[in-house]
Amino acid sequence: MSHLDLSSKMQAIVRGSNSDESARARAVTPRGEPTTMEPISLTRASQLIHVTDTLERIGVSPERLLDDLGLPMWHFCDPDDLIPTRHIYTLLGEAAQLLDDPMFGLQVGLESSVATLGSYGSVISSAFTIKDALERACRRIHLHSSDARLRLVPAGDEVWFCRSQYRGPKLGRTQIEQYVLTRLIDYVRIGAGPSWQPAKVQLQTHEAPGPELRRVLGDLEIRIGQKVTAIAVPRALLALPPRHRRTPGQASDAAEARLRETAPATHFCGSLRQLASTLLKLEGQPRIETMAEITGLSVRSLQRRLANCGLTYIQIVDQARYQVATRLLEESHIRITDVAMNLGYADSAHFTRAFKRWAGITPREYRSSQVMH
Repeated sequence: MSHLDLSSKMQAIVRGSNSDESARARAVTPRGEPTTMEPISLTRASQLIHVTDTLERIGVSPERLLDDLGLPMWHFCDPDDLIPTRHIYTLLGEAAQLLDDPMFGLQVGLESSVATLGSYGSVISSAFTIKDALERACRRIHLHSSDARLRLVPAGDEVWFCRSQYRGPKLGRTQIEQYVLTRLIDYVRIGAGPSWQPAKVQLQTHEAPGPELRRVLGDLEIRIGQKVTAIAVPRALLALPPRHRRTPGQASDAAEARLRETAPATHFCGSLRQLASTLLKLEGQPRIETMAEITGLSVRSLQRRLANCGLTYIQIVDQARYQVATRLLEESHIRITDVAMNLGYADSAHFTRAFKRWAGITPREYRSSQVMH
């Protein structure tokens, strides 16, 4: 049996549900009311890891804070795993309140870098010039965070590097904007150096910038109450090459491929499946009650939304398990027993039966086929 044959069974199920979900999302309820099936806003875990790394450096336990907030231990995820964007807002906002530090988002941004944003950071860090880095960021930011959008707006001798409006909860929004501001500056510093500062900044907040922001950013023009968060970049800097450029090659190509293969879904059921995949690796079997709480829905509302996609919760979890299983099985150093445990199975025998039901072959046979191809 060829690789195409052996994996087509479950992949057809996943692809079929993907192609139908967007159409079904536009269906109507029995009462003739349109259903709301927007995707869950997802962001790569690397962004939350920036927050927990800062907390650890200042002596605050991320595990305790996440547990107090009733959030999963997202910082133990792979940096490229997708997690709920609103949980990053919540963690940033609550941490700022706990520390009584209104500039906590700024601190997180200053103590981290674009280069440590998983595969996205790898792609940006292999750019040829500052202009290339900014353009790569604009074209790929939606692969890192589903709601985020970046754009370049020419203005005479400058180019405004802009980040779109924020759709997350109000709590944490100020800290997110501070973090985003440092990230925008960080893109330019790839070539301009660590001391570069913009001469002009636009902020969406209506609060006047405090002395801490002025101390960090220096004497610059700050406009508040704007529609975007943005920095002015002199055109003369755009041709500068990165100071520590990562050499493009197989690693960069692999990072690009991974970003695109795992891009945030554009429909509700697809994003729920991606969230289930992350939780499977983190906690094993994700309970429907946990998923409902994370999505802000009741269990019954979640089940109704899935029904609109022609799916049940068990099917979503099975699809997520298959996708995670195939990725893990492609890593030859991971034992099949460990794959089974990571997916929440009591032993490899149960996992083998489930995998054979999904793909028509055993995990061992699937792994052998990957070696052959």
